[in-house]
Amino acid sequence: MLDTPPLELRRPSLSIIIPTCDRPSQLLSAVRSCGIDNISGVELIIVDDGLTSPVDPTIFDCEVKIIKTSGYLGAASARNLGAKFAKTDFVLFLDDDDCFINNYVSEVLEHILVGTHKVGVCCTSRKCHAALRSGNNYTSLNLPLKQCIFGAGMGLWIQKNLFMDLGGFSGDHRIDEDTHFFCKIRVENISVYVSSTVGVSISPNLAPALEGKRLTALMDPKLRRSAYGLTFMAFRCEGRLSCADKFFLLSRYIRVTRKYYLHLLISHIKSLLSK
Repeated sequence: MLDTPPLELRRPSLSIIIPTCDRPSQLLSAVRSCGIDNISGVELIIVDDGLTSPVDPTIFDCEVKIIKTSGYLGAASARNLGAKFAKTDFVLFLDDDDCFINNYVSEVLEHILVGTHKVGVCCTSRKCHAALRSGNNYTSLNLPLKQCIFGAGMGLWIQKNLFMDLGGFSGDHRIDEDTHFFCKIRVENISVYVSSTVGVSISPNLAPALEGKRLTALMDPKLRRSAYGLTFMAFRCEGRLSCADKFFLLSRYIRVTRKYYLHLLISHIKSLLSK
């Protein structure tokens, strides 16, 4: 009878993908939080989407693979590129201004070893994610879309082949690629594992004012209007998405459109008053 191999040798392989854009000090904290020097079967891929501060691999205490883009492609395209070059069965995403906590990487490895789910997320340090409960399946719960959208920043892990089959994140989205991707998951009725672990510490995003560019500009009203419109248009005729879900996507688009034109009006008034 053959001996059972050690657990670490039987674990499915995992690639951690971190897109980054000219924020070296925050990237260093993110990489350290992965703790891969103490975990076998994990590779770390950094997708450098910046132009002014090239990633220096010598600053890290672990082996990293660095993929350089042409610059400022955006978080969605950077993540897709990282997944394309991953040599593993599963990929796990982390933003460069966030950190893993509570041995989350080890938990992901343990869970994908069981093989029940191909997609999973976790609770985060944000209060809005605290209500998630372990083992919930978003696609089988009769919940409004608003209550069950997950983001890539929520410790998202997914089987690489499934990620590629779904087309990855939409490169046309500078923001809201998370909602667009989740809608594809929901349409296909794919089971999503939700860990009760608070696995990711979300940055309050104060650092961009001190350290270069962000991969996205979350508060840009024009960008929000464009991205929300793209998401709604992509699924408006999708028969496998409920009318309630479509209405939610439309109502978001209408809301940000209203804010966008209000922003233009205020800017115009200020311009007139300054003359």
